[in-house]
Amino acid sequence: MEELAERSFVLATGGCTVNGRSLAQQVGVELVDVTMTVRDWASALGLVREGLGVTVVPQSSLPQDLKGLRAMPLNPPMYREFGLVGSSISKGSPLVSALWAYFQGETVK
Repeated sequence: MEELAERSFVLATGGCTVNGRSLAQQVGVELVDVTMTVRDWASALGLVREGLGVTVVPQSSLPQDLKGLRAMPLNPPMYREFGLVGSSISKGSPLVSALWAYFQGETVK
């Protein structure tokens, strides 16, 4: 993150509070030159392909075709945590119920 913080940076938020800026702050680094801020990962990657800067995006958002991009892992790696939230009022669809049961370690019928 220290090396990236000095470069022109395309800040991709993905609509999340955890993004390049917050990750940099977690390790005590401030982004020096945020060239542009976008909400979606695809836009950020398009801007990086055009040479407008570097960005940090989740590995799961990387396209299969990396033409024009150089994807590298962060060192040390950083991870996001996800949670499953469901309604206490409605049981939901069979798919949601099966997913809920799976995450609770129950046998899915």
